[in-house]
Amino acid sequence: HPYTRGLFGARPRIGQARGVRLATIPGRVPPAHAGDAGCAFAPRCEFATDRCTAAIPELIALDATHAQACLRVQAGETLART
Repeated sequence: HPYTRGLFGARPRIGQARGVRLATIPGRVPPAHAGDAGCAFAPRCEFATDRCTAAIPELIALDATHAQACLRVQAGETLART
């Protein structure tokens, strides 16, 4: 999932030198009351397409403790940078 990739990229690594800047997810988290159409992560997602800004992805349970909401993942697309 694109957001998970972003989070993993932003985590510190064991043995990483002090002062090394961590990767960031660009942009800002939209306010909860924004109510924009489409995926809330689309403006910050390197894999977003026009479809991502037009439709809100359904939250789909993967198992008892995990779920995902991504139109591209749900469509079985390979996520490549656009």
